[in-house]
Amino acid sequence: LTIKLRGIPDTIAAAACSFETVEGACQAVILAIQTAIPVARIELLNVAQVRCCNAYSKLTLPETPLLLLEFHGSEAEVAEQSKNFRELAADCGSGDFTWTTRPEDRSKLWQARHDAYWSVRSLRPGAGVVATDVCVPISRLADCVVETEEDLKRLGLVAPIVGHVGDGNFHCSLLCDLEDAAEMARGDGEIITTGTRAKKSSAGYDLTHLFVGAEGTLGIISELTIKLRGIPDTIAAAACSFETVEGACQAVILAIQTAIPVARIELLNVAQVRCCNAYSKLTLPETPLLLLEFHGSEAEVAEQSKNFRELAAECGGGDFTWTTRPEDRSKLWQARHDAYWSVRALRPGAGVVATDVCVPISRLADCVVETEQDLKRLGLVAPIVGHVGDGNFHCSLLCDLEDAAEMARGDEFMHRLVERAQSMDGTCTGEHGIGQGKQKYLKAELGSEALDAMRAIKRALDPQNIFNPGKILPQA
Repeated sequence: LTIKLRGIPDTIAAAACSFETVEGACQAVILAIQTAIPVARIELLNVAQVRCCNAYSKLTLPETPLLLLEFHGSEAEVAEQSKNFRELAADCGSGDFTWTTRPEDRSKLWQARHDAYWSVRSLRPGAGVVATDVCVPISRLADCVVETEEDLKRLGLVAPIVGHVGDGNFHCSLLCDLEDAAEMARGDGEIITTGTRAKKSSAGYDLTHLFVGAEGTLGIISELTIKLRGIPDTIAAAACSFETVEGACQAVILAIQTAIPVARIELLNVAQVRCCNAYSKLTLPETPLLLLEFHGSEAEVAEQSKNFRELAAECGGGDFTWTTRPEDRSKLWQARHDAYWSVRALRPGAGVVATDVCVPISRLADCVVETEQDLKRLGLVAPIVGHVGDGNFHCSLLCDLEDAAEMARGDEFMHRLVERAQSMDGTCTGEHGIGQGKQKYLKAELGSEALDAMRAIKRALDPQNIFNPGKILPQA
């Protein structure tokens, strides 16, 4: 392969030009081509994409249809090109027009465009991103983009748009939950297919989630299609201590609101940190602690870590350490994975009763603090670890199973924990499930009508009651 090297222009200018409508932006591009204004690069961002870029890249671009442009040439030529395009754009309903030749400002503007995909991902953490593109004659680009936006609105979907408007090509980054497919064996041996390998489907009832969430009471999964995720270029693990649980939770809320793309985030209370230090030979600060993980390129991970550190400092954050060394990352997360065993080691011979609840993130700090107060009042030990990004936390209650008085206090603690979560508009379990132990809390949480609907589904799919009988549903 023989390639051609291009010289670096004497002067490079980057510009951003807002428009009232997508049609106006596209018309400006057509006129620029017709009048031979030598635009080196030109990109169209719709309103949704501009909002993503502003949130992710800390910009203040006007949240209207936007053109990002680049001009090359001598200093005088670049100034003339920018002036000509600005005048032309004004005839097409343009608003703000800013341009710069400063390398750092140019890099910041174009980096926001290059990070468009990641900015979309951060808009809805956990969702899948399906990227697609089409290309039309430039004269039809505005029509195609506008009709696409109308489709998205009608279908209730989110898919920010960015276009190489100079050649009529544009891309949609569609955010959606990627459904897993499954085959289920019913009680009579019949096999049910609940989905396909398609990334999305609106065909019939959502049987996949129905069966997966049924704790084995509706059938046996005989085949499962899962999605594999790529390994990021760079992974960083971090630990950040806080003066209070409230401060740690507030930092998480702010990180979500400001779209810092945290890949993993866990809260450990003081008791759990002490257990991890003792069991895993660590020296973590024995205060409320967040363990975090960041994914992306080397520069992105460094930026994410820096942004979170600054945000955490405003919430009472103290020590903040981060690393990309695999052995250091593994050691830190292994301590989290060994949390259960570290609790067992705290009181050899005692039983461990593990339970969980989930509350809105805005109430997580209240729930954890009140839970710690209950433990202190009842004279119990139950270190806490939380998937703080979704408001879910776990207690590992240590009890002498032969001590009736301690077990009674443990029952009181668990009952109050569930009632507290439900009073905060939360749930009696975020991950562990209902089983038998939490059946008595379902009616208060979902109502008798929901339970009747579940019983009807159970009778229809497992009429002989052979799958996990006696689980989930309390006796009517």
